[in-house]
Amino acid sequence: MFTHLLLLAFQVTAFCEANEIGLVVIGPEAPLVAGLADSLRAAGRLVFGPSAAAAALEGSKKFMKDICSKYESRPLSALALIHYTFYTQV
Repeated sequence: MFTHLLLLAFQVTAFCEANEIGLVVIGPEAPLVAGLADSLRAAGRLVFGPSAAAAALEGSKKFMKDICSKYESRPLSALALIHYTFYTQV
């Protein structure tokens, strides 16, 4: 799936360049996490949407919980993230 999103980023960037699109608003989080906004910005397009690094906070709940736990974010970690377990098998 990730390879598909990288190809999509390339195609969207090429489309915007060919059609002189000045502003791109990205909604779904998967293309944001894959770096679509980064690709468009690198091509000089104005983009409304976070970078891939920032989108990872919303795109992966585990990643966000790990960040909050690592830096002991308050009050969020005090309420919900003091202790959690991540399972890879059901």
